[in-house]
Amino acid sequence: MLVLLGTAAWAGQIAQAKDDKALVDCLKQLQSAAAGERAKAAEKLALRLALGGLQTREKRAVASGLIKALTDENPLVRRAAARALGGLDPGAKPALTALQKALEDTSPLVRCAAA
Repeated sequence: MLVLLGTAAWAGQIAQAKDDKALVDCLKQLQSAAAGERAKAAEKLALRLALGGLQTREKRAVASGLIKALTDENPLVRRAAARALGGLDPGAKPALTALQKALEDTSPLVRCAAA
């Protein structure tokens, strides 16, 4: 029985390490040269936020990356970032401030996503 519990804990640690790497990879992808890749990264981060389970430090890292993406030159990246930021806790003040600013974006896609 103890062996099974130890194995389950070990498997959980491996899964967490893979999740951490995936999160770091998404944050790096937000800085890709290709706009499509940056938009995909923001969409993946939105999904991670929706699924929950992120620690506070991880949420802060995600929020920081997405807030920066709100200033991207491509409106599709900005829209994806705005949608993703909407998945943060209501108390995430920097995200709320960034979304309020996005309400004045030149792109109607971004304004709609920020609303």
